Amino acid sequence: MKTAIRHWTQTVTAAALVATIAAQADPLPPTCEAPPTKGSSLTIRIQLTPDAFKGVVFDHPKSTNLPAAVIGQATVCTCVDGDGNVTGAVKLVRQSGSPQLDSEAVEIGKTLSYPAGHPGCVHNTVNFAAP
Repeated sequence: MKTAIRHWTQTVTAAALVATIAAQADPLPPTCEAPPTKGSSLTIRIQLTPDAFKGVVFDHPKSTNLPAAVIGQATVCTCVDGDGNVTGAVKLVRQSGSPQLDSEAVEIGKTLSYPAGHPGCVHNTVNFAAP
């Protein structure tokens, strides 16, 4: 159930995202198809609640090379303008194996706050952990 996945704890802060992007040495890539540059990617850990965890279904293969305690990992690409506003749709560039987790990763990419002054595309890897 998609609504059950909404119960999670996000361990990344907006300040961490701003610091990561602002400290980068290279400009952000201009498109999601361009390779990530130094500082243009962020890893976010989401701890699912027990109720959300029960609702996760894997209907296609998931990566076998996941970090410890991670049940699914998705990567999304979000492009922003010079004011930090999301431009266009957030793109799912690597599936987790679960449609629910993939959908939540896209939502997370939409709702993060992006800093002004750094136009381009950010690749966010979302690690979903069991409770």
